Amino acid sequence: METKFAYDSLPYSDSVFTQTHPDRLCSLARLFGLDAPDIENARVLELGCGNAMNIISQAYHLPNAKFVGIDLAKSHIDYAKNSAEELNLSNIEFYQKDLMDMSVDDFGKFDYIIAHGLISWIPDFVKEKTYSLFKELLNENGVGYISYNVYPGWSYRQMMRGITRIHTRNIDNPVQKIEAARNFVTMLRDNTAEGVYNSVISNELSEYYKYHTSVIYHDNLAEINEPYYFHEFAEKLEENDLQFVAESQLFTMSIYNYPPTPKEIINSQKDIVWQEQYKDFLTGRPFRQSIICHKKHSLNHTPEIDKFENFYVAGAISTVSEEPEIHTEKIEKFTGLKNQGAEINHPLTKAALYYLGQIWGNSILFSELFDEARKILEEKGVDYENWDEQIQIAKTIVSQIILNLELVEIHTYKTEVKDESIDKPLLNNFARWQLTKGQSILGKYERVIKANNPILKKLVTLLDGNHTEEDIYVKMKTFLETEQNIENKDEIFEHLEDDIKKHLDEFARSGMFV
Repeated sequence: METKFAYDSLPYSDSVFTQTHPDRLCSLARLFGLDAPDIENARVLELGCGNAMNIISQAYHLPNAKFVGIDLAKSHIDYAKNSAEELNLSNIEFYQKDLMDMSVDDFGKFDYIIAHGLISWIPDFVKEKTYSLFKELLNENGVGYISYNVYPGWSYRQMMRGITRIHTRNIDNPVQKIEAARNFVTMLRDNTAEGVYNSVISNELSEYYKYHTSVIYHDNLAEINEPYYFHEFAEKLEENDLQFVAESQLFTMSIYNYPPTPKEIINSQKDIVWQEQYKDFLTGRPFRQSIICHKKHSLNHTPEIDKFENFYVAGAISTVSEEPEIHTEKIEKFTGLKNQGAEINHPLTKAALYYLGQIWGNSILFSELFDEARKILEEKGVDYENWDEQIQIAKTIVSQIILNLELVEIHTYKTEVKDESIDKPLLNNFARWQLTKGQSILGKYERVIKANNPILKKLVTLLDGNHTEEDIYVKMKTFLETEQNIENKDEIFEHLEDDIKKHLDEFARSGMFV
């Protein structure tokens, strides 16, 4: 197959896809009515695992689970095996294997199966085999994840893919091919009249510089790249006795902020498949990341509040106001890491969100969150006669926030991080190892920190257990004074001490310090 040689000539980048994490898949499957397997002792398979940074990250943080990675490229599997050996991981195995040769007799069944960046990029006969593998290898209550390109949004990218593949048709070297593609799209942007065509080119050009070169080579310039309409994907599932559960990014399923007419059209589609199809029409979505399961299960895509009771909830939530009035009915705005916000005037709900922000890094059972919120209000002198009613209101609001915004996370297990001050901060071995491989560091609860600028890269080299915060500040200051390729130094110096504290807090709350 051509895919083998393409990936051996330019291996895929070291990437972590938090949307594929078993915790995410389990949480959403359970939310919509599937009794998905516990993840701590699960068997997890990744098809097309690439260099395996994704599945290795999961294996490190779930030491009692068992992981298997499959890929056709020898370079990927060799790299993955070396990485697992470097980390002394005993709960993960890798195989260079053609999907066409896989069967349940060889590998047994799995609780979770991941296929990220695979389906749209393989021949039809391999697609058919992949769907059948999900049917064959998924345990009875198992959960699958498949990502793929979709119409109508991919239409624009498909056009640019055709143009750049024609322009680079005589170039074999991957790096030269990518450079030629980028240069040609830049030329098109600069030499086409303003209008729809130029806007499409400009938007796609940003994509060509946004992602790692290997992503551009294997995705945009790939020999095979075939999108679906969502309903066509659902039909493939149906043919294999599988069904759609949810999108792994839950907020993308929300129609909360849609105008009345689109809401009416979507709600008139009684089947979840056609509801999702019409959402794609309205948003122009180019890419989906879908969670699936066996067809025989009865799901509920409008979960009741009691479905949230057994989840752990967490949120990097802060108030816009420096001195928020939690205990009154004054409207306060709460924001999260994705800059999404919610304006709340209900005191108990405000207290619940405030509490999540205070414990960020850790989580709490949804059913216990509102007891802590009540304590906050009682300390402020609030005493409702009908606390049960107020708790029910708060639960309703928070559950809607979970469904519609990237503000509150749900998890199936509890992890503890130490967020107190550390005299000489030391990054854990896994975080330090990740820094030797790329620019992303995965912490607990799938929290990723991007060390992709020279200042942050320098900072993490000082988190070796030998430097106090004061030492770190002095060395960072010296680094800035001597480094030639950093702009806006005066502004950076002005905020340096506060920025160091902020980054140390971020690392601590992501569970990355020993």
